Amino acid sequence: MIKIGFIDYFMDEWHANQYVKWIHDPARGGRHQAAYAWAQIDSPNGVSTTKWCKNNSVPQASSIEELVEKCDSIVVLSPDNPEMHVSLSEIPLASGKPVYIDKTFALDVSSAIKMFSRAEKYNTPMYSTSALRYALELTDYTGPGTLGKDITLVSAHGPGKFSNYSIHQIEMIVKSIGIGAKRAICTVPGNTPMVTYDYGDGRRSTVHCMPWTQFALEIQASNGEGVSLPITSDFWPAFIDKLLAFFDTKQPAVQKDETLEAVAMVEAGLHAIEIPDRWFEVKK
Repeated sequence: MIKIGFIDYFMDEWHANQYVKWIHDPARGGRHQAAYAWAQIDSPNGVSTTKWCKNNSVPQASSIEELVEKCDSIVVLSPDNPEMHVSLSEIPLASGKPVYIDKTFALDVSSAIKMFSRAEKYNTPMYSTSALRYALELTDYTGPGTLGKDITLVSAHGPGKFSNYSIHQIEMIVKSIGIGAKRAICTVPGNTPMVTYDYGDGRRSTVHCMPWTQFALEIQASNGEGVSLPITSDFWPAFIDKLLAFFDTKQPAVQKDETLEAVAMVEAGLHAIEIPDRWFEVKK
């Protein structure tokens, strides 16, 4: 039995509620257990940490130190408060135990590098990702400009605010077109911003956040052929499978350079939205 500890800014949020349920699904064989939980504060608009632990049959740890000591692996959540990730992950990243840090990993590259450096210093396996990376549409796509080969344009769109939802589009872009974004510009400002990324080698990608739309990619190859990929699959089972495999093998499911690329694109995009129609460097 692999004991998993859950650390959050506050526990009563969608990711924590669902992850525990999915990990405990009998179909997964019962090899992994949500063993302890700890949160910095009680949910501002929900149940307390104590009540959450009781509702989910997960023992409440008295401290991060206790949780890390008693668990084999750690999930650092706080999905909508990524600014908390550096402090919440400080002790887990010095443990040498597998640590998953939820999306968005960081809003700036300096925070991302700080966490990776700490993990590397203590030989702690660690990764972060959006579950959209595991959409079956991306996994199964083998058409013109097969993922990572000869793609010149990836245009993504999806719901939510850029600050906490662009990561989903950006993770799909990184998986499909690769890394190497050099600069970013916001050409559609306001409440539905669109940011274009230029790679300096003929490749470009776009992120467009619109509250009324669903996740989708438009992919174009160098020969002009392309494909539309509306994301309609259930990507969560594959995400959980990869997460539990990471806890089994200690092999991160996503590489460091791709995560740093995604964070750099988020950071540059946020700057671009503040001052539209001006290019900003994607700094890594």
